[in-house]
Amino acid sequence: MGHPQSGQWSDQLDQKYGIWNDIFLNFHDLHRSFSGPNDYGPILFCLDAQKLLTHIEKQNLQLSITKKQPHHWKPNDKDSERWLSSLDGLFPHPAGSEKQAFTSGWPDIVIGGAGTGLPLSMVSRIIIDIHPTVSTFTSQLKSIAENCLKGHGLAPEIYGRKFCKAECKCKKTEHITEKKLGYKYASDGWAKECGKIA
Repeated sequence: MGHPQSGQWSDQLDQKYGIWNDIFLNFHDLHRSFSGPNDYGPILFCLDAQKLLTHIEKQNLQLSITKKQPHHWKPNDKDSERWLSSLDGLFPHPAGSEKQAFTSGWPDIVIGGAGTGLPLSMVSRIIIDIHPTVSTFTSQLKSIAENCLKGHGLAPEIYGRKFCKAECKCKKTEHITEKKLGYKYASDGWAKECGKIA
């Protein structure tokens, strides 16, 4: 729709395999999983799983789960090597287990045929990363998000990241260059579209 969007190093591969226009969702919070700022950006939209499934059914969309991440796909791979055929074995550890690992790598949920995206009404809460050097970052983003959502009659819970490992890299500002700050905390065109942060 012409809105600014962060580029990803895997864009060319996604285009090659015909999944670049699909919607990718993660099973997990990348900030917590990798102990550092989320490469996808500072705003984490947490979706209501039941609302998501209902939307997929009503819109007749295709939901698939990768067996391995697409950047590990090879041109000659069969579909059975790329995609799960059942949920058996996806989560090898019981619910509530401290072990978060999946059976194999980091599977993605891929929604195909969406075209116009997913409605904001399925967002149950929003988590905003804390900026390592700008103290007002979270409050400013929260204000922007609240105003945008209010215009759509939506009011999900929005808060700054509360749970972070003590050794998380997001707290080690000496390791975060200005270039990395721009990459992890802003998208090209963000200031023009939404206003300068801080």
